[in-house]
Amino acid sequence: MSKAVIILESQPPHLGQFIAVKNVLVKHDEVVLCLIDKPIIMQTDKMSSIWKTMLYEYGTKIYTSTLDFTSVSRFPEELENADAYYVSDKHVFVHLNSLGYPVELLGHVRGYTDVFIRSAYRQGLSYDYLIDYLSK
Repeated sequence: MSKAVIILESQPPHLGQFIAVKNVLVKHDEVVLCLIDKPIIMQTDKMSSIWKTMLYEYGTKIYTSTLDFTSVSRFPEELENADAYYVSDKHVFVHLNSLGYPVELLGHVRGYTDVFIRSAYRQGLSYDYLIDYLSK
């Protein structure tokens, strides 16, 4: 039985991340999704709720953490002893690799940066607000 841990800053969750996570789910028997608790445009509990909904059928455990994974020396018990660690941040990848963890970079959607995706999310929220406002 293989276990994987995915460490992800997901602000906001998007299709590219979902596809990357699904690719990990098919490779391992048990997957723990660790969401970095660092609200940028979305509160962590809302982000966690979205991931729970998207991954409901897979039985994935979701864990949130305030740890700085670029300097952590040891994982919390919930994240220890995985056969593979998948990360989206290259700095976290380098750090965990230097500690000897079996770490891989998650794939991402080419051509779209986190800044672009956050801006698109904010733009969508402003359109929703405008539509609500104009409909009154």
